[in-house]
Amino acid sequence: MLWIAVSVAFLAMAHFAYRFADPGMSRRRLRKARKAEEVAQALTAEPHLAGLALPAPVHGAAAGCAQFLAQTRLEMRQIFRSPAFPVLLALGLLNAIGALWFGDDTYGTPTYPLTFTLIPLLEGTFTITPLIVAIYYSGESVWRDRDRKMHEIIDATPLPNWAFAIPKTLAVALILLATLAVSVLAALLIQLLKGHTNFELGKYLLWYVLPLALPIILRTMNTSMASPNPPPQSQTRKAQPAAAR
Repeated sequence: MLWIAVSVAFLAMAHFAYRFADPGMSRRRLRKARKAEEVAQALTAEPHLAGLALPAPVHGAAAGCAQFLAQTRLEMRQIFRSPAFPVLLALGLLNAIGALWFGDDTYGTPTYPLTFTLIPLLEGTFTITPLIVAIYYSGESVWRDRDRKMHEIIDATPLPNWAFAIPKTLAVALILLATLAVSVLAALLIQLLKGHTNFELGKYLLWYVLPLALPIILRTMNTSMASPNPPPQSQTRKAQPAAAR
């Protein structure tokens, strides 16, 4: 009877929360549409701007650094805004926090929440999270442009190959370091809640973050650099009738 009542309650919530009417444009799309309309009105109000020459492109070390930083920020933003990233991080933290809070005895003997006792718990409970992040996002960053049908446009931009390959690897590496830093903050919070204030950040860095992050980062670099270039769509279309015959 309990679960029947729970299911009826969820059904009622879904009935009152769902709307069959079209919700319309979101606030973000409304802002973009309003901004595009303002730009169009500005160009219409000042027609003499349409005949101006475009600025000449600049190719040099400063331009390359600016492109590199912009591409790195774009790759990191794509990962941070991905719906899967906070979910993976939350699952890893829930697993790690439970082990950190209740794993305070060794062979039946209570222990203090010292750094050298918490690091093995983090390695045993949180290690799977950066591995999943590296495996998923290293492949997703390489194939994202083709999945979004933007690869041909990007190939036409005046950027060298390293300006696309290195930012992808660097973005995944920084995301991995940020993920491990969040787990270290969780361990520090557990130490603080249990009354231990001797935070040994250097040991967390040397015994936990670097030994775990460096192999994953090297593997990510190997995956990003060794990934084959996807075949053009024209070749794919020609191969499909041949395979059918």
